[in-house]
Amino acid sequence: MKKFFCRLMLIPLLVLSGLFGAVAADKAPMNPFNVTQFKASKENTALYGDYRKKWLRLTGFELSSLHWNQFVAVFINQNPEIYRENYLEYLRTSQDDYDDDDDEEEEDEDAPTKNNFKTYAIGTMVAKEGYTSHQGKPGLPTFLVMMKKHPKGYDDKNGNWEYMKFSTDGHTLLRGKASQPQVQRECAGCHINVADRDYIFGTFYSGAIRH
Repeated sequence: MKKFFCRLMLIPLLVLSGLFGAVAADKAPMNPFNVTQFKASKENTALYGDYRKKWLRLTGFELSSLHWNQFVAVFINQNPEIYRENYLEYLRTSQDDYDDDDDEEEEDEDAPTKNNFKTYAIGTMVAKEGYTSHQGKPGLPTFLVMMKKHPKGYDDKNGNWEYMKFSTDGHTLLRGKASQPQVQRECAGCHINVADRDYIFGTFYSGAIRH
């Protein structure tokens, strides 16, 4: 009889243990790199639906004057080493330009700084999440912008890049070639200034992170 009552008392303890275990599992912290406020609509799911999980994150949250004075976070789908090499080359050439400004010798003043920027592979996609700046920190999400490198013949004059802009719920706000007026006005007009870097600024880099 004593064994019978002990077994009866053990049942609710096992049930409670299971419940507490489930609650603890529900409260387990999520990987912050996998949490995104930028969803892909049905028509764009195949394009970038899992970018937060499958792409590489290249930066933290960086304040960018080039993107409407917003905070941005940069991702790439392949070959992060090209972005890294171009970033380091950007730092080197920027330092060279700075040193030239301080150089009192003027004989080579007009000589252009030599650079060795790499070209991105076909199929490369670079994404930037945009956030408002709130008290010096990232605030509300605004939109997601992307560039995709196409094969020769897509837009040879402008590096064969396609420009895209999506709302936070994943609907297409802009998509097309640099020659299209809206694309030129909102995106390509700035990127044309870094054609030598294959049209990607690459001014921020914190190290590639695979999730």
